[in-house]
Amino acid sequence: MNITKQQIEQIENFCLEFYKKLDFAHNVEHMNRTISIAGFIAKKESANPEIVRLGAMVHQFHDNVDVLREFLNKIDLDSVVINKLIECTEFRPFKDSSKKNASLEAKVVFDADALQVLGPQGIIREITLNIKAKNKPLNQSVQNAREVERKFYQSLQTETAKKLIEKPHILMKKFWKIYEEALF
Repeated sequence: MNITKQQIEQIENFCLEFYKKLDFAHNVEHMNRTISIAGFIAKKESANPEIVRLGAMVHQFHDNVDVLREFLNKIDLDSVVINKLIECTEFRPFKDSSKKNASLEAKVVFDADALQVLGPQGIIREITLNIKAKNKPLNQSVQNAREVERKFYQSLQTETAKKLIEKPHILMKKFWKIYEEALF
């Protein structure tokens, strides 16, 4: 891969500034968790660790791809690397079925992000985000979180991610059953 240490530092600094401006669910801690989880999955799945690390860093630019692309071009990053990082940013299998043939690295980054909205911690994060950042009432926030959970769980790409979420997913299914019973 043709990338310099200086370019890596520039990407890191650019991403840090970006994440500092985001809400509590998508802040620098989220970026660091995504990098950590993606690194673990990359090792298990034999994905390119450098592309995965950088892809995990830039993954949250999915609504700002043009800004990211402009920055990556500005630092004279190799076009092959730019395309791989943009793919890691844009890959959303639940939105576009034509992108199912994405690279392993993009799939790993997606799963690392997706795992953070699954399981007990992820559901709490999603409900809180809906209430705090989106000003939605509790019932609607719960329903939205459940939809996100369903969508991301069904969209997991790697066997490693699917194994990691098995037990938390079983726990959440039991929780939702109890939750629904308590409503009536």
